[in-house]
Amino acid sequence: MGVVWRAVDTTLDRDVAVKILPEGLGADPERLQRFEREAKVLASLNHPNVATVHGFHEAGGVRFLVMELVSGETLEERLKRGKLSPDEALPVAAKIAEGIEYAHERGIVHRDLKPANVKLTPDGGVKVLDFGLAKAIAGDPTSSGPTATPTVMPTLTSMGTVAGMILGTAAYMSPEQAKGRVVDKRTDVWAFGAVLYEMLTGRRAFEGDTVSDTLASVLRAPLEWELLPASTPPSVVRLLKRCLERDPRKRLRDIGEARIALETIGVEPEPVAVAAAAAAPAKRSILPWALFAVAAVAAAVFGVAIAMRKPPAPQVVRFTVEPGEKLTRMDWPRLSPDGRILAFQGFDAAGKQAIWVRPVDSLIAYPLAGTEGATGRPFWSPDSRYLAYFEGRQLKKVPVAGGPPQMIGEAENGADGSWGTDGVIVFDGRGAVDPLRRIPAAGGKPTAALVGATEEVPPTASWPFFLPDGRHFLFMVAAGGASGGNTICVAALDKPGYTKLTETGSRAEYANGYILYVLRGTLVAHRFDPDRLAISGDPIPLADNVSENGTRALVSVATTGAIAFQPGTGAVNSELVWLDRAGKELGKIGKPDTYLDLALSPDGSRLAYSLNETRNDTRDLWVRDLVRDTASRLTFDAGSDLAPVWSPDGETIHFMSNRSGNFACMTKASNGTGDEQELYKDPPSGVSVRDVSRDGKLLVLSRFAAMEQPSVVVMPSDGKGAVVRLPGTASQQGGQLSPDARFIAYHSNETGTPEIYIQTWPLGGGKWQISNGGGLLPRWRGDGKELYYRNPAFEFFAVPVALGPRFTAGIPQLLFKRRLQGSNTAAFNWTVRPDGQKFLLNAALVATQTPPFTVVLNWPETLIAK
Repeated sequence: MGVVWRAVDTTLDRDVAVKILPEGLGADPERLQRFEREAKVLASLNHPNVATVHGFHEAGGVRFLVMELVSGETLEERLKRGKLSPDEALPVAAKIAEGIEYAHERGIVHRDLKPANVKLTPDGGVKVLDFGLAKAIAGDPTSSGPTATPTVMPTLTSMGTVAGMILGTAAYMSPEQAKGRVVDKRTDVWAFGAVLYEMLTGRRAFEGDTVSDTLASVLRAPLEWELLPASTPPSVVRLLKRCLERDPRKRLRDIGEARIALETIGVEPEPVAVAAAAAAPAKRSILPWALFAVAAVAAAVFGVAIAMRKPPAPQVVRFTVEPGEKLTRMDWPRLSPDGRILAFQGFDAAGKQAIWVRPVDSLIAYPLAGTEGATGRPFWSPDSRYLAYFEGRQLKKVPVAGGPPQMIGEAENGADGSWGTDGVIVFDGRGAVDPLRRIPAAGGKPTAALVGATEEVPPTASWPFFLPDGRHFLFMVAAGGASGGNTICVAALDKPGYTKLTETGSRAEYANGYILYVLRGTLVAHRFDPDRLAISGDPIPLADNVSENGTRALVSVATTGAIAFQPGTGAVNSELVWLDRAGKELGKIGKPDTYLDLALSPDGSRLAYSLNETRNDTRDLWVRDLVRDTASRLTFDAGSDLAPVWSPDGETIHFMSNRSGNFACMTKASNGTGDEQELYKDPPSGVSVRDVSRDGKLLVLSRFAAMEQPSVVVMPSDGKGAVVRLPGTASQQGGQLSPDARFIAYHSNETGTPEIYIQTWPLGGGKWQISNGGGLLPRWRGDGKELYYRNPAFEFFAVPVALGPRFTAGIPQLLFKRRLQGSNTAAFNWTVRPDGQKFLLNAALVATQTPPFTVVLNWPETLIAK
């Protein structure tokens, strides 16, 4: 059916297979049009056991398919070395059946299933090749016109002597196919039986010296069942006989039945064949029969005893997953619903991020190709075949068994999601700012996931997780205000309103009759009835010191009784370290703690920062006198206070707080006297002061609103002028005014990667990209002659700049590399002295940079003792 070449896709930098189609195809417009239509259908197939068709193209009159390049040998090549044992053959057959079943469910019949069209990959996978190409090239007997042909292989009908014709094609034809009749999915069932028979016996089920002899064998020759190995399970023999039934009306009707039969081998007991007893002579002694009766009664009693014996409880197994040599950091363990594969965010030594997977029964983890741009957490499809993730503004999915990522839809600000059994994905946005949205997993546009009147839709909903019915889902509502607590709730798609379940600091997942969440660092299971949508009893502790990480709770559960979580590092996870420009440590400030957001006073004598308040899981501001090495608490409310910024005279500290609802800009005297004052509030949005001009007349703010990218805005400090947003629709963060207030530095992902930019102020004078290769959170030197920033790999750079009448910027120079605590791209976890000679970092403690994952199998058994 053509010639196949190995090729390189230079756009996506991947190896592919290019199948150049027969020259005669282009001479028949009707057949060409039908082939293009069929190729589009084939390209829609995406399954771990099906080779993917990437596209159909034409160049210089040559028409060709671009397909997934599958490594390994074909089943035909493997069979040349001899037959497979049942233990080897049956798993391969099950995967073939699974791929064929997937295609049949989408109305596609293979028509040419044979060992040459099955690839065995080096990692133990199985790929079926060339779905539907026989029909696409030869024609469809149900169509009309001069090119209509019976659905027999083109090597035997309309295509004549096509290159690559092999005798083996005929050996796997169904009888109806050999007769030139219309075929359906049962022709693939026949071919599947012929392939499985050959795997077990090492011989083709039907063969002859010529094509005609082979077809005659297909139509009439008896099968030699005695060639099957003695170790072949009886259920497999029965399956083969049903697949190779010549009358399609009596044949196994669905390949899915074959898959189920193969998957249950070893699970369900095989029936034992009992020979019929010969009729005994009338006068034969009764003693043997009496002994038989006694034995039968004894066997029955023994059988009852065995049946009444309580089966042993499943064994609870615990083990850890270490990052290994290839990874410097792992985040977000996510178990597949079937509990077989652990997915996570992995970071290599260069700081590059991708989605990695590790089978639970393996010691090796590997990245999924094409996920290097993943910016959000991965989450699983209900069938454990796909992982969905966010890449910039797009929601994508990638087959775990291999294949290119696919676009699901635009998902502005998407952060985390859940994939329901009804084919719907619900996802949230940045930090409970954006509303929950839903989107078809097959692709489409997002719409609201929570419906109803305004009072029925909480504005701070996040962290969705579907219940088994695919309609109801858990989510978290951030309380804000003075309560300081968050609430786990449950709602239904397309039904207004929601139900509150329990207050906790973290998100929740459901499995095995429990919702699981982290409560003050302890992983707990809380009994939950998914029918009544109600919890009962008290939460039961499962594990201590589990990373809560704000509301994130690094925990994942499977439906099979498996759970994975990332241990926390306790209340201490970072330290304040002084470094010189070469990265050499010059000293430390205070003791290790949970620091966040560093800000040096203008004279460099004091440091403001945020610390976690463990009693109510909020944050408060502290000020440390660096001369006397003493620290005092600045804020005491029950909300979260973050992101301190000093006034030019050092007398006041601006900060963001959610004490009254959404985050607003607050201010307080730096010596701790007096009350906090609200500086600026934008009710539809959250806002935070990021910088103040040297003359105190301008404020640079970060603004984050629902369904919008974070933006940098500038406003007069007295509130009596316009609030101006920097141009652009991409994310903008970390705005910093130059010392002369004529330029603003910030980072934006307008190119798809966060980079440092400088914009004139007032606007309109020019804009320059400073970094190349990633840049975050810029800082100016006190005289404006240098700009500093870090990249996602925690490498710190200095850029010489000139702020004269004509702005110029030099080449970024690498200073040093040092990992910070956390990866929040909106938190200033480092600062620099005005002279640019000393850097203060909120550095991650070495022992907590890469905590391993803990996996527990059969965790519900641990609840019995509790």
